[in-house]
Amino acid sequence: MDDVPSTIHQSLGLDLNKRSVELLQQRVAAAGLTNVSAVVGLIEEYDGPCTLALGLHVCGSGTDAVMLQAQVRGAAFMVAPCCVVGLPIVYS
Repeated sequence: MDDVPSTIHQSLGLDLNKRSVELLQQRVAAAGLTNVSAVVGLIEEYDGPCTLALGLHVCGSGTDAVMLQAQVRGAAFMVAPCCVVGLPIVYS
């Protein structure tokens, strides 16, 4: 495949939900990927390398934890929380 980058980056899926991690591991295996791993854990306790932090559907302080982990490592980040608690609803 000519359009595949020559550098393959390592990716880590980190989630508190064991079932979500198992599903990721199954999909990684089915796709034959060798650069993706998945573990159950807290983002606050992650101490490995990071160049990009991606937080999808991370609730509450988890969103802040993703951004802080990225900041400590000088990494880029993108977060998409599933809910926004405490913001007033404004109708125009």
